[in-house]
Amino acid sequence: MTIILGIKGREWAWQAKHWDSVEQFNESQKKWVKVWLIWMGAILIISILGLIIIVAVNPAANIE
Repeated sequence: MTIILGIKGREWAWQAKHWDSVEQFNESQKKWVKVWLIWMGAILIISILGLIIIVAVNPAANIE
């Protein structure tokens, strides 16, 4: 789904709303890219922290 949204997302966004200008549309798209990057960064950081916690706890080492 991410690939489809990446390919068709701008086209769908353009068609979904009346834009006053191409510049207004492009500014809106830039804001959405920033939101997406922040969101992906947060998910990456949470995933890395989770992995660190799992490795630190190491449940496999507790099996005797």
